[in-house]
Amino acid sequence: MSTPLASERQQAPGQPFVRQRLRDLPTPPEVAAEARRFRKKQGWGAQPLSAIEDELKLQYYYGGQEMRCLFGKDGPIIVAIYRGDDEDYRNQLQALSAEEKQKAVVLVPSVWNDPNSVIGWFEHHEI
Repeated sequence: MSTPLASERQQAPGQPFVRQRLRDLPTPPEVAAEARRFRKKQGWGAQPLSAIEDELKLQYYYGGQEMRCLFGKDGPIIVAIYRGDDEDYRNQLQALSAEEKQKAVVLVPSVWNDPNSVIGWFEHHEI
């Protein structure tokens, strides 16, 4: 069974996308366990666990989907996500302020539990 996408869990079908602060989504137990295991395995004791959890939550909730993300001290904020509708995505992007358009990063997170998933591919940036 595949993991439901955050956009499917959080919003009714056909409704406009509402930006999502990643850390407001629940951290599933398997994500928390993998973050701890990965940090220990890599010897990343100084790396905040929240940074690793952020990457894993992006994979868990949004893996394989193109999105635009802003980064701040409170973690990533998903400001637009492609859900198969070009017009919907354009509308999401047009709703961003000029500053947000400049700072938003295009991401396509690895799919959760994919053997080719990568952790440690982005650094935290402040908005």
